[in-house]
Amino acid sequence: MFMPVLLSALCMMQNAYAAQDLIRMRKQGADDRPVFYASTACHFPVEVAFQLTKAVNVLSEPRLPARFVIPAGQEVKIFALRALHPGESLSYAYSYVFTPGDPGAQHRPPGPYLPPFQKGQRFRIGSGFDPGSQDPYNAHAVSILMPPGTQICAARSGILAEIGEQLCRRQTAHGAREERSMQIRILHDDGTMAVYAHLHPGSAPFSPGTRIREGQGIAVLGSLTLSGASSLVFLIQKNAGMKIVSLPFVFADSGGKGVTPVRGMVLNNGE
Repeated sequence: MFMPVLLSALCMMQNAYAAQDLIRMRKQGADDRPVFYASTACHFPVEVAFQLTKAVNVLSEPRLPARFVIPAGQEVKIFALRALHPGESLSYAYSYVFTPGDPGAQHRPPGPYLPPFQKGQRFRIGSGFDPGSQDPYNAHAVSILMPPGTQICAARSGILAEIGEQLCRRQTAHGAREERSMQIRILHDDGTMAVYAHLHPGSAPFSPGTRIREGQGIAVLGSLTLSGASSLVFLIQKNAGMKIVSLPFVFADSGGKGVTPVRGMVLNNGE
């Protein structure tokens, strides 16, 4: 299922998620002692924050508000309610918001990230990290300039967690223009997530839940342009506790050594 995107010049993903149908709730037990379970059918863990918005003669176990992590494709007992004064009626309502990813994830890549294109190719970095950014969600995003139709490859192995549509709005000489493209999210074994954006819609040959190996083709670049040049936007993210943040990383150079991506650098994926 698609996660919302932020309408911006770079069309990055948004760092706040509202409760949607990614979370499924189930109630069990008597009306005066209900037990609530939450599940998700998505291919990534989800952190959910619950709160009671109405509580008349109600005690919750555990005490709300509280956060819970729902593993991918699993159901978890969230909370139970009972009457503060037994024998009297109770009335309640609850709400929740969620963020993708496990807050306990630690960024531990096995080595430098592979440049996300085919062996023997070379492409220039259009923009690198912005350590002064006030937006931790996008601060470590990298754009790589390349022509539309370029084969995009996985920079690291993982589970193809999500394929979604991306909507961008940018200013042109003729006014605001909206463009659509595709984005892919891959969940790594350490719980971090790679995002590949500006892809051609429908070009992914796999379905969510597929195990992807490093260097495997996952899509082709779309025709979305930034400042007149098409580019892949790539970043590594994790859930930092109900908040998605981007993380610094290094790419492998032609000799396999890790290099920090900076504007103007030419990435060379081997010889």
